[in-house]
Amino acid sequence: MLKKFLSLLLGLAVLCVFLYSAVWFYSAGKLNTVLDEFYARNDQSDLALYGTPPTVKGFPFTPQATFTKGLNYKGIDFMFAEMRVEGYGLGGAPVTISFPEGLQVGSADQPNIVTLSFLETTISAPNGLPELYEEDLSEWQGRGSAVDVQHYKAQLGSVDMTGDGVVTLDQNLQPLVTLNTTATGYEELLASLEASGSLSKAAHAGARLALDALATEDPETGTKEINIPVMIQYQKLNIGPLMIFEFPEIYWDTRTQPALLQ
Repeated sequence: MLKKFLSLLLGLAVLCVFLYSAVWFYSAGKLNTVLDEFYARNDQSDLALYGTPPTVKGFPFTPQATFTKGLNYKGIDFMFAEMRVEGYGLGGAPVTISFPEGLQVGSADQPNIVTLSFLETTISAPNGLPELYEEDLSEWQGRGSAVDVQHYKAQLGSVDMTGDGVVTLDQNLQPLVTLNTTATGYEELLASLEASGSLSKAAHAGARLALDALATEDPETGTKEINIPVMIQYQKLNIGPLMIFEFPEIYWDTRTQPALLQ
């Protein structure tokens, strides 16, 4: 009897290993296909990739692909030492994207639009993700589709931020991001913005007054913490009442012709 029971357990274990391996290699194959299609656009004028194409690896653990050096899309540089993509990504399953050594976004006329010294986010897309063509994006946006940000952690200068939220597109197919955020270190950010000339002394004082009114203070450390929305809307990054950066408008390719760079 014991021998039959052990044989049954062994058979179930072998079946589980087989099923898991099948799922792993299927999801890795799907991700490799996506990567191949993405890198195939490297020959087009709107996308330049600086690193070598990654391959999906990590078996038997979570599938992982690592990008290096960065990319340029329509004149906007996304520079990073390393970007990791981890997850199965099947049926809207969560995927974690991280920049352990930071991310810098810039362009030729504005080299440093925003610099994050760390970024990690776990996302899911229940309705899938569209291809980056105007027709596909319009159809995706029209269905009310969105990317769910289940969790994110970022460091912008002195500000540490954690939270969750939603990423989608507005009617003009521009990014529309709403993040429910808990942040610390905003005092140093305001001071640095004033020192750089991005914020006037009066605006600094007004913003500091407004944020202090909303903040709670840790009685042991004295650290001020604030729950505040972080939004990208109308090509502007806003942290609460502060407009931090302004992004150029994105002009998407259509399936018949590339967008005109403006």
